[in-house]
This record gives sequence, structure tokens and C-alpha cells, in this order.
Amino acid sequence: MSRKLNYLKNPRFNSESTSLSLSLSRSSILASNMDPKNSQETLSVFCEPRELLFDAYEPGGEYALKVRITNRTATSRRIKIVPCATPYFNTVQKSFPGKKVGMLAPGMHITVFVYFTPDSLRAYEDAFTVWTDHGSLSVPVRGS
Repeated sequence: MSRKLNYLKNPRFNSESTSLSLSLSRSSILASNMDPKNSQETLSVFCEPRELLFDAYEPGGEYALKVRITNRTATSRRIKIVPCATPYFNTVQKSFPGKKVGMLAPGMHITVFVYFTPDSLRAYEDAFTVWTDHGSLSVPVRGS
């Protein structure tokens, strides 16, 4: 190798802006965890609908709603669903669209079914959490 090689620089890597963007993304994630209104905008996943509401139910029945969780980034993300804490709500997720369990490819989505089994006509409240490698998102579930 008698001459110097000129390689193209990686456009995604800039040593000055990398540390700044990492600190901004961490602070925005911390802020999004504190403010539930902005949590959908800054995280790498999007849940649709943002809140589940079960209404017009009878005691002893079983009701289901589905939630679509979409990866909005350009890279694959590891996703874990933490189920609801109360026994009245149950979360069941469909299989992931790829071969790797827990990994969600860019633009792909998984469907999570939330089952509600009330034992009385009182109001119920809970939430399930979607964990990613960039933060967590809490999806409220209500029965009224």
C-alpha cells in the first residue's frame, strides 16, 4: 500500500454531535416517562390505541381488545410486554413477525390482546408496560 486510501465517512457518526444527541435522547426519554402525554412521541414504539377502555360489560363475562405496537425507528428493537398487575386484566401477545423472539424489525408491529374478566360492576384500573431498549411506555387499561 504505497498510496493513501480515502474512505467515505459514515454520515451517522460525528464525534461532536454523537455525545450531544445521546444526552438529548436520554433527557427526552426521562421527560417522556414523567409526562405521559409526550411518551408516545419520543419513544421508539407507538401503541395504538393509547388507552384501552372497556365499557358496557357484565360481571362474569370475558371481553377482549387489541393493541398494535409498532416500531417507528430505522433499527430493530427489543421489546418486552410486562402484563397488568390485577387478575381482572390479562395480556396475551401474538408471536413476533421475525425469527427472533422479542425483536421487532423497523416498521413492523405486534398485536397484543388484552382480556378483561370483571367479577362485579365496579370501576377497574390497571396498566401494562411496553419495555424497549430506549425506555418504557405504560398503556392504561380501564373498565368502567
